[in-house]
Amino acid sequence: MKWYFKGLGIVVVFVIVLSIFLNFGTVETYGNENNTIEVETYGNNTKGNPMFSEGLWAPGVQQEGVMRIKNNYSQRVKIDHLALVMELEKLENGEYKPVEDKELIEKYAKSMKLKITRGRLLVFNEMLYDKSFYEMLYEKENQGYQGYQLPSSKQFNINKNDSIDLKYSIEMDGENAGNELQGLRATVDFVVNLHENPTSSGSGGRKDKDEGEKELVEELALVIPDISGHWAENCILRLLEEGIIVGYPDDTIKPDNTITRAETAVLIGRALQLEEKDKLLAGYLDPIPKWARGYIHATTEEGAFEGYPAIIGKVFRPNRLITREEMATALMRGFQLALEEDITLEFTDKKDISDWALEFVKSGVQNNIIVGYPDDTFKPQDNITRAEAFTMICKLLGYNTESEE
Repeated sequence: MKWYFKGLGIVVVFVIVLSIFLNFGTVETYGNENNTIEVETYGNNTKGNPMFSEGLWAPGVQQEGVMRIKNNYSQRVKIDHLALVMELEKLENGEYKPVEDKELIEKYAKSMKLKITRGRLLVFNEMLYDKSFYEMLYEKENQGYQGYQLPSSKQFNINKNDSIDLKYSIEMDGENAGNELQGLRATVDFVVNLHENPTSSGSGGRKDKDEGEKELVEELALVIPDISGHWAENCILRLLEEGIIVGYPDDTIKPDNTITRAETAVLIGRALQLEEKDKLLAGYLDPIPKWARGYIHATTEEGAFEGYPAIIGKVFRPNRLITREEMATALMRGFQLALEEDITLEFTDKKDISDWALEFVKSGVQNNIIVGYPDDTFKPQDNITRAEAFTMICKLLGYNTESEE
């Protein structure tokens, strides 16, 4: 078995700090120009961002993110081992010094719980690992630390020019953490063992484009059965690939369901690649759910949302279903598509469009984002479906998905 650290392989570096502020981690890739494995992180939907935000590690603290591993090598490769290479340091007299105490190293490793789930296009359906750092430790020429061998049923291939996603979650376990762990800092490299595993055709594991695309759609149809054959399927696939939508925990998208204002804020925030704003207050008086708070704040600052007037101040109403005219308004504001010149709408129900939304609906029509229904209506007061919202996002981002409302 050969471990790849600086040759063909992946080294993902993140820094864990206990009882002091967490240093930023980075992603590094190694290999020559033509034979490389590419790694991207999707914690903030941008390549090369730190895996973890700044903060303190303590029992119960958890952080997570996503790695996308793309095979740019000339052959299909197989991954059968996962491992961590850890260097531990302790703060002494204001200076960090290497820790040689094996018992302390093992105690620290056992206190850090790690989950890794595999998927494609940010849809995760297979747990690969659910243990601590300790079981995954690797040390060269040390039989006690040889990493974690994936069961044969969980080993996987990555075709040439294809990719897989790994979602990771790390949490400090309070049962194993003690005072002796204070002041420790660990630099941890996440490493995979891979080797060539070409197909019998000798094609490097990559089928021709048409077959590859068909295979991808069929695979996603098994994972996400409620998008196969849907009129917005191509758009949904693209948004999944870009990490703009991630689906529900039961591996569904529910494209024909309606969408709330909180869900819309998350959708627009990801589409615009906005940084989540972790603020306690965003100018709204009503409670904002934690899972959407960062994007509600960000999209409000971006001007996509203004909220509803209240007796004092404004409310956001995160759980309220969003209407088609509200969606048009939020998107045109968020993407800053102003009406260049006044136009006459051809919708037969244009009189039902609210005055405050009329300019934004016109802008959507003018920019070919809104086309309406086959009966020449817009239905401004109807609650918009998720698929309709996805389609507008795809058009705004210039994705050629051939989706229509």
